[in-house]
Amino acid sequence: MNVNVEFLDREPIENMITSLHFCLDKIVFFGYHDEIIRQKEQTRKFLRDVCGVADVSFFAVSQTSLKDVLKVMREQIGKEYSQGSTVYFDLTGGESLILVAIGMLAKEFDAPLHQYLIKQDRLVELTPENVHQISRDVKRQEIRLNLDQYISMQGGEINHKLHKGSKDLSDEAFRRDIRNIWKIAKRHETVWNAFSEFLPKLSRSSNAEVLEVRMRKENVHALLREHAGLRNSGKLDAILEDCAAAGVLSGLEHEDVYSFIYKSKTLREVLWEAGSILELHTYLAEEEQTDDCMVGVHLDWDGRLHEKASEDVYNEIDVLTLRGYIPTFISCKSGNVNQMALYELETVASRFGGKYAKKVLVAPQGLSYGHRLRAQEMGIVVKRDITDLDEEV
Repeated sequence: MNVNVEFLDREPIENMITSLHFCLDKIVFFGYHDEIIRQKEQTRKFLRDVCGVADVSFFAVSQTSLKDVLKVMREQIGKEYSQGSTVYFDLTGGESLILVAIGMLAKEFDAPLHQYLIKQDRLVELTPENVHQISRDVKRQEIRLNLDQYISMQGGEINHKLHKGSKDLSDEAFRRDIRNIWKIAKRHETVWNAFSEFLPKLSRSSNAEVLEVRMRKENVHALLREHAGLRNSGKLDAILEDCAAAGVLSGLEHEDVYSFIYKSKTLREVLWEAGSILELHTYLAEEEQTDDCMVGVHLDWDGRLHEKASEDVYNEIDVLTLRGYIPTFISCKSGNVNQMALYELETVASRFGGKYAKKVLVAPQGLSYGHRLRAQEMGIVVKRDITDLDEEV
């Protein structure tokens, strides 16, 4: 029997990483009592369901006495050896007291030591002279997590019922339309938000199925005079003409009457929601270079979904990606950014991504100097466009 001995760390990925790469029969965790209570069930379930580890044990140790730690660990590890198991000592994660104990006991039992470097996705074997090595003795498996599994590992759950299912991102025609709308939004970025807010005012029908817009020119101009940010009909006409040229609108007229037809309800929704095109553009750019990617993600705080969504505590993140075992939480802000946006991104990334999570704020209008400094202190990368190679300065 191949047994992995390790410290139960606060970071779930550090507890799972060896089992994601090797077919182990048993995992023995040593940890602090409160941490065992907090993680025991979700850790055991994840290792069983995702990694195929049938036997997972937990043993509490002292936080202050190395002597007591050694006593508990020596007793349990001795039992594994007495049953004929091959024991591998895992230094991934952990706190100094238990790591010292593992090092001492590995020498005492002449056991192989290894550590997994998560950012580099690389195994480091620390006792190459040992007759046993996990890389030689244990069958390999390469389990690549998707976002649902990663969030579940963190004790949360993605609530797919709250996801806006109207945007079919698997449809190539829709993706092409999104890329075209993004080009238009970039071309008119100083007034795009105002345009998106104004557009619904032209649709007077209460029937959502009606895609045709028709309004007399004088009425449109009257509405424009009341709409801050888009009082010039020339700007409105230019954006509408660009949308028509891209095929997003058809039958465009703006002489005596403003008249056009939206290509679809979905694209109408994208045009009406000012920040929607920024989120979708960011998603399409990230999807090409990540293992898994989602847009408009609702993350349930405790991983237990109720019948009524109002009973759940959840956070929303605009775009969520996973590359290897490193998640990236991306917040998209098409308008002005306040300090609360930084704290919200920090909170959701800390809760559902842990210390390895990356945080990115995409803000085409930029941040104030003070907010940029605060973002830097919080480890948040700020970009005007997700495709920018460098952080905003």
